[in-house]
Amino acid sequence: MLCPPETAEIDAIRNKSTDNILVFQARHVAGVEDYVLNLAHNRDYHLAVVSRGLIDMLYWYERWVREDKTSETHRAQARNRIYSLLELDLVDAFFFFTCSVEESVRREYAESMTKKRGSNMNEQKLMEAHDIYRAVLEHLNAHIPGLPLFTVDTTNLGVGDTAREVMRYLLPTLCNRFGIYGDTVIPHSPGLMHRALQCATNFQEQLKLRGHARSQKLARAGWTLEKTVRHRDTYLDVRLARTEPYNAFGTLARIRETHTEDGNIVIRFQLGSTTSERLCLRRRPCEFEMSRGEAQDIMQLYPTIRTITKTRAQYKLHRVPAKPHDIQMSLCVDSVQDLGTFTEIRAMGSSERKYTHDLLELATQLGFTLSGIVEGSYLAIALNQQY
Repeated sequence: MLCPPETAEIDAIRNKSTDNILVFQARHVAGVEDYVLNLAHNRDYHLAVVSRGLIDMLYWYERWVREDKTSETHRAQARNRIYSLLELDLVDAFFFFTCSVEESVRREYAESMTKKRGSNMNEQKLMEAHDIYRAVLEHLNAHIPGLPLFTVDTTNLGVGDTAREVMRYLLPTLCNRFGIYGDTVIPHSPGLMHRALQCATNFQEQLKLRGHARSQKLARAGWTLEKTVRHRDTYLDVRLARTEPYNAFGTLARIRETHTEDGNIVIRFQLGSTTSERLCLRRRPCEFEMSRGEAQDIMQLYPTIRTITKTRAQYKLHRVPAKPHDIQMSLCVDSVQDLGTFTEIRAMGSSERKYTHDLLELATQLGFTLSGIVEGSYLAIALNQQY
């Protein structure tokens, strides 16, 4: 990876030999153009990160037009030159970092003893800068739509959170740009697995109960059988470090072989970030379908923790009168080899909507009590029995 210096840090540019700001800015533009043209196809680096790139150059021309330091004609000429390079699609992703004026000032002067504002770093200049960038980005999006340009508001983010937010945009962008599908690379890298889970916005809430509900109660409550399948789940240890015993709460990776009633076999690599909160298991799911050969290759990369087989009857909720969130609900009746019988009631939740209360209500309708709740995944149950 290469992180070349910002053009303002290059001696040949920083050492002004002219008072003409347009000539001085043209040097900056030429320096950034050199970075883009040469680093976009440089075989010596896999990745080049440039600070203050082509889009940032547009800021100064917009600002100087507003300050009557240059003409609209000159701005148009400079803009067209920069746009012509952007249209070549040489840059994989652009990131524009911003934060509120109040937070910018706090970060700049929180440790200052005098709190004295600078000539450019003050509330008025920051508000002007926000407005200038807004105008620049609006014109850019109107004339070159579809650029991989992402805005990250760092007002409430630390450095680590900002980096994770960048990766949330960058990974899918690079995969789409180069035709790399997640199922071909993510299972081969524990680091990529963790980052893929960080990108997941929704999670599955799951209430696991010991025993089976009677079919009559399931029917009265509106649960209808959709299908019955057989699972063979091979759990893999994909931790970055394996110095401690495996903990089934955390990143859970498994290869699931599903046998359907019509004789078909589907193999998926399934990944989940698992936590237990308020009686429910929460899992951020991420999964890919793969061939048997690909599954065997993945299993050779990581130690096998346990293989668990079960028969599963899957139900959907169709009660009358229906509730708006019924479509999110599902129920599984499982017979797990060596572990027993279980019922799982599930819902797809998010930070805006959680279903713990609804899951408990549905369980009560089926005759379950709090004493029937089982904590953890089937792997966690199996490991607890083992030790």
